[in-house]
Amino acid sequence: MNIRNINVSDNFISKISDLEILQFILEVIRPLEKEFYSKCDIELYCRHPEKPEEETASVSEEERAKKILSKDIRTISLCGYENIATYVHTIPINLKKKDETSKKDYRRENAIVEEFGAYFQKIGQYSGYIELYVDRIYDLANKEDKKFKWLFTKTLIHELAHAVLDIINLEIIAYQVDKISYNTPFGKWREESMANAIALKVIKACRDKDFYNYAKEFMLSQPPEYALGVLMEDFDYWDMRSVIMNKYEGVSQYLQDEWMKYVQGTPDCEGLKQWNKKLLGLE
Repeated sequence: MNIRNINVSDNFISKISDLEILQFILEVIRPLEKEFYSKCDIELYCRHPEKPEEETASVSEEERAKKILSKDIRTISLCGYENIATYVHTIPINLKKKDETSKKDYRRENAIVEEFGAYFQKIGQYSGYIELYVDRIYDLANKEDKKFKWLFTKTLIHELAHAVLDIINLEIIAYQVDKISYNTPFGKWREESMANAIALKVIKACRDKDFYNYAKEFMLSQPPEYALGVLMEDFDYWDMRSVIMNKYEGVSQYLQDEWMKYVQGTPDCEGLKQWNKKLLGLE
C-alpha cells in the first residue's frame, strides 16, 4: 500500500501501527486477489479495443511495447469489483485531519468528498488518490480501538470502490467524461449505494462475522443513499456494469426520476436488480 501521512498526529499513526490495521486490511482484501488474478490475463499486446483487429495487425512490436509502457498502472481492462485487489497497492492513500484545508483542493470538483474519506479522480498528468480523515474515523468509531480498526478498513474499501466505479480507470472507456454527475441526486445515490455494496461484499468474503456485522449495521445507520447498498451486497456483474455504463452512456431524465421514486420508496433486492437491467437497456 502506498500510504502517506499528511498531517495526522503521531498518536494516531502509533495506534494504526499497534492495532496492525494495515496488515488487517491486506487480510480482508486477500480473498479478492485470487478472484482478480484468475480473471486478469497478462497483456502480451496493447491494442485499443475500439479498433478492429486488422487495423492493429500492422502496428510494430516496438510501437506496441511503447503503448504498454506508457499506460497508467491504474488503468485496467477488467471491469469488476476485484480491481480493488490491485488498486489498494497502486492508488496513493493520504492520511489527513479533516479541516478547512481539505476544502481547498484544486480538484475538488472531481472529488467524492465524504464524512471520513474522499476519492479524487485522475486528471491529466495528476494522479488520482484517496484521503482518509483519521480523526473523524476515530470519533465515529466512538474512540474504541476495535471499531476504529474496522471503520478505518471499511472506509478505505469504500473509497477503493469509488475507484472501481470510475470510468477513467477502465481502458475500454478511459478519458471519457461522466454523463452522470455525482453532484445530482441520481448520481450520488447510484454511486454511494454501489460503493457500499462493493465494500460489504468484500468484507463478507473475508469471513470475519463480527467485522461484517459491524460494517452492515454502520451502513444502515448512514444516510439513505448509503444504506441502500446493504440491499445490493449480493450484486452481480451486470448490476455493477449498469452503474459504470450509465456514466459512459448517460440516462434519460425520465428514468432517473423514476428510479429515484423507487429507491426512496420501499425498494428490495430483486427490484433493484430489475432496475439495473432497465437502466442498462437489457429490459
